[in-house]
Amino acid sequence: MFRRIDKHPEVCIDGVRRKREKFIGYCWCSDHKGYLTTKLLKEHNCLEKKCVMLQKLEHSFWTQRDRVKAQKRDDPRKAQSSLEHEALELARSHTKLRAQIVVTNVKILSDDLMRVAYIGSKSEDLTELATHLGSRFGKRVWIRHVPSDPAILESLLQKKQTEHSEAR
Repeated sequence: MFRRIDKHPEVCIDGVRRKREKFIGYCWCSDHKGYLTTKLLKEHNCLEKKCVMLQKLEHSFWTQRDRVKAQKRDDPRKAQSSLEHEALELARSHTKLRAQIVVTNVKILSDDLMRVAYIGSKSEDLTELATHLGSRFGKRVWIRHVPSDPAILESLLQKKQTEHSEAR
């Protein structure tokens, strides 16, 4: 798509001559044709704009950028967080009809164990919930009753009731 640039003068898009080692790309835009450094690339927001006039050159900047993007994409904490969120929503929907229970937290403790914490006026038998979550996520499930102040429980139950009535 792009032409050869090795015969172009070593001038950046801002008109300044710089060392070839600093060049990470070349811009073919007729308004400011020239080489790009990391600083110029960021100042012109070329990547955010997804500029089609940008030609990447062989430079460690691009390999480093790809490595950082891959690490963010493959971050296990991010995957765990989304799994915990999904399990929390599933646990809340499973206990929606139980009047005196509010599931407050789901935490993945290891590869084969997750903890579900709930607030209730008394400890409940949630074996069915544990079985359901365990089969869905392939983990053992530890259900934990968290005793709380009756005022906090009442406020959470009212919020749960409001959300349930709005969903209808």
